[in-house]
Amino acid sequence: MKRQVRVVHIVVVGGGLAACTFIEELGADVSCTVLRKGGEEHGNSWLAQGGVAAPLHPDDSLDQHWYDTMACGAWKNDGGRVWQLLEAGVRLVEKREALFDRNADGRLALGREGAHRLPRIVHAGGDQTGRRLMRHASASLLHHGRLFSHAEAEDLYIEDGRCQGVVFRWQGRRWRIHADAVVLATGGIGSLFPCTSNASGSTGDGTAMAARAGAVLQDMEYIQFHPTVWYNVNGAVQLVSEAVRGAGGVLRRGDGTPLMADVPGGDLAGRDITARAVDQESQAGRPVFLDVSTVPALASSFPFLHTEMTRRRSNSWIPVAAGAHFHMGGIAAELDGRTSIPGLYAIGETACTGVHGANRLASNSLLEALVTGTKCAATVKKACASGRSGVVPLPLPSEHAMPDLGLLRRQIHEGLGVVRSNDRLDRLLEQLDAYPDGMQQTTALPAANMITTAREAARAARQNEVSLGAHWKEKSDEPTLTAGTVDPVFE
Repeated sequence: MKRQVRVVHIVVVGGGLAACTFIEELGADVSCTVLRKGGEEHGNSWLAQGGVAAPLHPDDSLDQHWYDTMACGAWKNDGGRVWQLLEAGVRLVEKREALFDRNADGRLALGREGAHRLPRIVHAGGDQTGRRLMRHASASLLHHGRLFSHAEAEDLYIEDGRCQGVVFRWQGRRWRIHADAVVLATGGIGSLFPCTSNASGSTGDGTAMAARAGAVLQDMEYIQFHPTVWYNVNGAVQLVSEAVRGAGGVLRRGDGTPLMADVPGGDLAGRDITARAVDQESQAGRPVFLDVSTVPALASSFPFLHTEMTRRRSNSWIPVAAGAHFHMGGIAAELDGRTSIPGLYAIGETACTGVHGANRLASNSLLEALVTGTKCAATVKKACASGRSGVVPLPLPSEHAMPDLGLLRRQIHEGLGVVRSNDRLDRLLEQLDAYPDGMQQTTALPAANMITTAREAARAARQNEVSLGAHWKEKSDEPTLTAGTVDPVFE
């Protein structure tokens, strides 16, 4: 009698570059179910305009890339993990080099972005790197995984101290799916804020589920704001890549004076510094513009931006605001995704591996997605024993009125914006605590995840009195333009 072989079954929550890389590296020998919140071509990875950082310039080195990463992160980074990330990243970029743009001489075209001392950013299609990488990587979702699009992950299923599945909703029904391991790759938290570069639905779902399950979180207060989110009276239009400033774009006040003229690094200073400069002007009701008239070959170098400018009949001065962009914090994880809960892995932006410190270096995020997805697949294949599979139907969630998400986002921005104060953080925590518990089991699941994630970030920010990188507090004896005001950008 032939013995039945049980295949390892993995559930992946997410569909971005980290998830796709993990599934691709996992191979066909492992059964994989993918719960993707959005549909095809939706998510932050598809929107990424920047490139992938790797020290490929003749004058560059791993040492210099490491130094820039650490300096940008205010030396809060885990130096050993940074080195592992960059070393593995070079190999993964070289493996995919056919996807990236080249100069007329055939060499890889290397761009420069904020806080990088040398050109080391590879791009694909100019400002369409994320889209090009995802078109290549997302094929793995169809070839190696059972895909549920427009699925909402509700909570992790923990049994005997181990993560053994996920409760999720799909097509009007509610299920519990069992697994040998669960990989969270749910992306960032930008949709907690009124102005963001992120795709809609970036509400920290993985972080919220992990928090409710008791997983260790780390560095939740470190939220990076991008200084050049194209913004108008109707809200955020799109991100304008930092590479535009690397190619000659200049931030200007309304009177034409350069905003960053007296700042070390100028328009290519670290994102935390540049975002605070932009935000201070906005708080005072003074507009800030990105002047792209000095960018050579804008149409060919940044086709996505140029197309949008043409469609909107924009001149060369683009109105910008600081928008929520990237979360350095999240679920505490190793580079291979292991978390404090056995059977639970976290990769990409939803994880906090310590490589970004207090402020992420430009174009290290897609690099992180490639590296953590690859390393996690190798670990899962070795660590998981087969045996957990199957789907159990569950009762439908109870009805609950959806809170005013616009109001919730404004409350979160007031407390966790570019510059914080203890008074505003205390007020935010009071507002968040006023919402009822248990909403994740109701039809108000999106609000529940926003509230859980914001509460964890606000608590961490309240406890941390050291202003560093993307976590910046007003000093009581050093009033700033943000003190006691409503942000005019979002008023």
